[in-house]
Amino acid sequence: MSKTWFDLLIDSKHRLYVVDDQALQTLQSIYNNFSNPAHAETFTTTPLAANAAYYGPSRDFYYSRLTTFGIMGYADQPSATDGIYVQLSLDNTNWDYRGATATLSAAGAVSLAQVVTARYARAVWVNGATAQTVFRLGGRYMIAGSENPPLSLAPPVHIEAVCSLCGRDMTETGDFFVEGGKVYCPKCYANKRWREVPDRREWVRSLKAWLKAAGERTRVEDHAPDAFLEGAG
Repeated sequence: MSKTWFDLLIDSKHRLYVVDDQALQTLQSIYNNFSNPAHAETFTTTPLAANAAYYGPSRDFYYSRLTTFGIMGYADQPSATDGIYVQLSLDNTNWDYRGATATLSAAGAVSLAQVVTARYARAVWVNGATAQTVFRLGGRYMIAGSENPPLSLAPPVHIEAVCSLCGRDMTETGDFFVEGGKVYCPKCYANKRWREVPDRREWVRSLKAWLKAAGERTRVEDHAPDAFLEGAG
């Protein structure tokens, strides 16, 4: 195996200085992977239209010592039957395994935990026949949790994760919505639903709470309608 030598410097306070650009990129990549998945996060607060679906961001467990992906969400309308679940993938393209699964039969919250036996994991929420006006979904990454179901009966589903409105490609990162056979990036779908939701007070409250608590403000802004950001600005 070939070896690569990097020039490193440690000062009197035991801080590491990197003077080689390639080494800096390598260390930054390792740091990013160790911090991804994060400890906990909100995925979205954009209410889903009738029969629409949200596919959460893909999380890479390659370097992580965490073994379990937990999700929790609230909606004011029932989900589709078995419409809330965690998917696993070996390659971040083919989501072959449907793990922990639930159905929300009325307004309320759902909490699921899935042991991550592959490299990638994501959450999926498929809404029922009534449009939501309130929706919150997030996740936490843990050392231990529930056991895997013995068998996944869900057939693999491949979705071209490219926004039908703006053309944004979400294939690598995940985090998108599907409604009426069309794929939407978070921003386009949030703007679309902002025009459709009759009473936005609960949605606005969720957005404000997410903005206040978020470590990744850019993700919140990506899921927030432009009209909300203009009004809050």
